[in-house]
Amino acid sequence: MPLQFKNLNVQYGISGLPDDRITALDNISIKINEGECVSVVGESGSGKSTLALASMNLLASNAMMTGQVLVGGTDISGLSDSEMETIRWNEIAIVFQNYGDVLNPVHRIIDQVAEPLIKNGESRSTARDRSERMLDYLKIKEGRDVLYPHQISAGERQRVLMAMALITDPGILVLDEPVASVDAITKSYLAEVIHEQVDAGKAVLMITHDLSFAPLCSDRCEVLYFGSILESLPSHELLDAPRHPYTRALVRSFPMMERAKDLAGVRGVPPSMLSRSDQHSSCIF
Repeated sequence: MPLQFKNLNVQYGISGLPDDRITALDNISIKINEGECVSVVGESGSGKSTLALASMNLLASNAMMTGQVLVGGTDISGLSDSEMETIRWNEIAIVFQNYGDVLNPVHRIIDQVAEPLIKNGESRSTARDRSERMLDYLKIKEGRDVLYPHQISAGERQRVLMAMALITDPGILVLDEPVASVDAITKSYLAEVIHEQVDAGKAVLMITHDLSFAPLCSDRCEVLYFGSILESLPSHELLDAPRHPYTRALVRSFPMMERAKDLAGVRGVPPSMLSRSDQHSSCIF
């Protein structure tokens, strides 16, 4: 099941006035095919998480969106929450960046993983059995599945979010910073999990700051800056053969353990600090 963005534009209203808006995404067109993983990289404030939320039709109430978001050929951009109920988690699922806002602190993690299955009509015992197997697949140790979110590590919480996304076997996965709080061993295992999902025919959109992780998992990288795609390139070229000046600056600013280099910052003003009048006058290129 493919995921496609066609001429997607997203603006956020900041004061209630019609002309007082911040552009988060500007005419974005990306297609992720079945059996393909596409990474979106860029600095903070470039619009990556807005793209992830748009894929699930979960934008904030002050967001104004035009263009299309196609989930398996269905344009979800104009669907209501009730119309999205059969699509979210069944056809497309997301691993959110901030597990603190997603995991319920008063429910055990196995119950939270099982919840989508129970909602889909499975019995509680069957849902728990499937959830146990999924948590085992994500290397949550036996006995820890009955703990509460505050009783497990940050890396385990990240894997619980992955289990919640995978439990209904959706055709599309959206991963928003899936390795932001995990150690190197867990990161390597999550890369294997992502490869297995791609090999199973899923379309995977991965949002990441980690420029060394993107080539491990994805086929193609989209470089996002201030809501616009500046470069699309094969993932294996991201670190060694970037073409756009911004991509080269981004790579220079990223530390890597396997090679020695001088770090350099990205010139210019961060996107989050730019006003509308500065959008075209503070470009770094």
